Amino acid sequence: MRDLTPPLIRSWYSGLGSAHPTRNAHAYGLLNTVCNTAVRDGLIERNPCMIERAMNPKTKRQAVVPTIPELEAIADQLGSDTRNARFRALVLISAWCGLRYGEVSELRRKDFDADCTVVSVARGVTHRSGECIIDTPKDDKPAKVVIPPHIRDDIKAHLANHVDKARDSLLFVPARGGCHVNDRVFAKDVFKPALAAIGRVDMRVHDLRHFAGTMTAQVGNLVETMARLRHSTHKASLIYQQQVSGRDIAVADALSALRAETLATASVESA
Repeated sequence: MRDLTPPLIRSWYSGLGSAHPTRNAHAYGLLNTVCNTAVRDGLIERNPCMIERAMNPKTKRQAVVPTIPELEAIADQLGSDTRNARFRALVLISAWCGLRYGEVSELRRKDFDADCTVVSVARGVTHRSGECIIDTPKDDKPAKVVIPPHIRDDIKAHLANHVDKARDSLLFVPARGGCHVNDRVFAKDVFKPALAAIGRVDMRVHDLRHFAGTMTAQVGNLVETMARLRHSTHKASLIYQQQVSGRDIAVADALSALRAETLATASVESA
């Protein structure tokens, strides 16, 4: 540890290249954490990690956030396709509850309360080198999210029509076998065709979470947005603008009201 100096770390970081900025940021962040611990333990006097913005790489791609009518159109397109109707709920949960793909694809019947008012986000799934890894969510903090009222009937219908009765049954089962619905397969075979049908081919699945952040920022404050999307720092939530508490219930209700108001205005304008 004592051999680590700012010039040495700058040389190492430069040697990582520029092809993988997110990987580089994670590697630098880990080293920074180790050095902070070493300072607290008295092994070194100060942290030699002094590269500005090394843990905050520039975003290569800007999120494409759908409008509420566009999101409705995507969900309706899936709902009208007999092969992919079961994925309507996946899009709605991702967009209105802000779940990451690894979280929504690991959802099970037991994660919803009897009235589908709350979803427990207790696990996430990743696949590496052919291995299925089920662990706590990305932020390592299981949470409960209030479901906006306007999609509760959709979730109830999905549970009734597409999910086995066992409490541990997955909400979304891969048609071709396997443990979970693969994210790349879903994007290619389900999401992109639905986008093409409504004339939007520039979105990605993760943009549904950006939709959640954008909508929540319109009806909630910064703390509420952070809590609902389970961000660990202010930075992520500031891009868009309590746990299950009175305010989270109010935020969920406000999201439904925002949807209804937006669709009503769009209907009047198109008349």
